[in-house]
Amino acid sequence: MNVGLYVERAARSFGDRTAIAEGGRSTSFLLLEERTNRLAHALIDRGVKLRDRVILILPNSTEWIEADFGIAKTGAVSVPISPHLHENEIAGLAAAADACLLITNVTLHERLQSVIDKLKLPVLLVGSEGENSYEGAVAAGSAEHICVEVDDAVDGRIIRFTSGTTGSPKGVYLTHRNWLTTAYCMLLDRCNMQADDIYVGTSPFVHAAGLWILPSLIRGSTIEVVDKFDPDHILHLIETNRCTVLQLVPTGLRRLLDNPKADALKRETLRAVSYGGAPIDGVTLREATALMGPKLIQGYGLNEAPIVSTLQQQDHRYAVMDGMNWHQPLGRDVTMAEIALLNEDGQPVPDGDVGEIAVRGPMVFLEYWRNPEATSQAMRTGFFWTGDLGLRGDNGILYLAGRSKEIIVTGGYNVSPHEVEAVLLAHDSVHQCAVVGVPDREWGEQVTAFVVLKRNKHATEAELIDFCRKHLTSYKKPKRIDFVTSLPINSNGKVVRRLLRDRASAA
Repeated sequence: MNVGLYVERAARSFGDRTAIAEGGRSTSFLLLEERTNRLAHALIDRGVKLRDRVILILPNSTEWIEADFGIAKTGAVSVPISPHLHENEIAGLAAAADACLLITNVTLHERLQSVIDKLKLPVLLVGSEGENSYEGAVAAGSAEHICVEVDDAVDGRIIRFTSGTTGSPKGVYLTHRNWLTTAYCMLLDRCNMQADDIYVGTSPFVHAAGLWILPSLIRGSTIEVVDKFDPDHILHLIETNRCTVLQLVPTGLRRLLDNPKADALKRETLRAVSYGGAPIDGVTLREATALMGPKLIQGYGLNEAPIVSTLQQQDHRYAVMDGMNWHQPLGRDVTMAEIALLNEDGQPVPDGDVGEIAVRGPMVFLEYWRNPEATSQAMRTGFFWTGDLGLRGDNGILYLAGRSKEIIVTGGYNVSPHEVEAVLLAHDSVHQCAVVGVPDREWGEQVTAFVVLKRNKHATEAELIDFCRKHLTSYKKPKRIDFVTSLPINSNGKVVRRLLRDRASAA
């Protein structure tokens, strides 16, 4: 089944009701069906066909949703890339996708021109009136219903890029079945959305907020588009009954709690607050639960398996317990996922022991795009090995016990320490460096760098951070740099990052 069929179903079921609200704009389910049909026809007229890749680089917007479903209706694979990435990063991801077309807007077009020229990508531009106009293409396309038949088990729905511990981007190839399963489990196990719900996602559609779009469409809920996280605006939406289901990362939850108008979170019309995408501290959970009551839902998933477990409202009593050995609870397995905690030999560990979290089920990705070696490393013994460590409590709850991979999660975004280290080492004054994530109340983890300078060379913290800013997306740059005379090295010659994290946390 093609995911795009749900647009037609929603149009038949919910008609003139509002599907998408964005500022003063309102798009009904009927209009969404018409515009996605027109766009799909326009894309096919431009040569897009089954299994082709179409890159989508837009901020959260009505057009992002239209384009994503329009691409799906052609049978092509949507490749969303964050517009907040550095041009060099975008160029690498776009080249890896081997796409046939790019959809972006006039504001981003100039910044992306070098990428477009290098890859010779045809473009559709939101906000343009020229021959590459997005609106022009939609207007010229046929309104006749179209939804190309796919093999949902193998045909790609979306490629979402992630960085591995080496810093090399991997394209996570998710099929239509993967995406449909994720939507079903979102409704079954996370939040049973209804037609009178208004969903507000505060993270980019490229990331977690995008997972809620299809469930909203299935249930006839309204999507209130938010381009960036603004605590005052989010609380205003809640106060004016324009948000009943809220998605955010722990950083956003912390900022809402610290806002003078945080009492808006008590409103009965706000019935569910889903957080995830990064570690959260026990203090924030206790404060949020005390203020809101049983509204919190925690979602655990990865690009490779978008939904794995859910900590429901009633289970948050396990999340607010005091204690020095507190572990973040990840909840219970969702209906269609099987979770195992495995040792290095692939054998299950007893309850209470730490093992690597492995998952299998129809939400688990098919493969890393054109990377069979990485696929075989991640898919072993019939499971996808997540790289996260966990333990199972006697209450049946899965708890996070750390990460075997070294990815830093800050503000809901993944940062490869090796990628940041490569930039720092390019500075003329840096001899050695190591980057780690340090627990942070606001960001979940703070990117922290330990730097050994070359002999007779000098550099300041501000200088090195500014150097990183010029070569990396802003959230990847270190927020703190400690200058040291040496790095802790083990007998194998590897940096002992644990000692650095302990040192930074103590400081």
